[in-house]
Amino acid sequence: MYALTKDWFSHLSSSVEESLSIVLRIAQQPLGELHLPSLRLVNALAALPWAEALLVVHAGFLEYLLDRTTERGDRAGLEAKYAIVTTMVVSPTVGSALPAELYQRLREYAREGPLYVRIETQVALDSGQ
Repeated sequence: MYALTKDWFSHLSSSVEESLSIVLRIAQQPLGELHLPSLRLVNALAALPWAEALLVVHAGFLEYLLDRTTERGDRAGLEAKYAIVTTMVVSPTVGSALPAELYQRLREYAREGPLYVRIETQVALDSGQ
């Protein structure tokens, strides 16, 4: 089944890598009609060993995936990206394919949930004047 999916995917463009690049570019577009289905396709691909290997080395993909600000409060987009993260975290091979720090960031994202918002506190200091 994996080989058939890879073969089909390779026919979308000149190579599997180029096909993946196209899907990821579409996934990063703000149009919901394209954005969400593309993220769902990336999630399905992330469960396949050959696609997982390409995703983890694709320039900018993991940074985009871990950046919650790209969804601008869109719950469906946040949940779709979270689904990709959890698919990757439960994979038995992704941990060995990534640097430890990056894998830890994926695990932390999965633990925090799709709607997590980091709150930064600021402390005002009295200057004493």
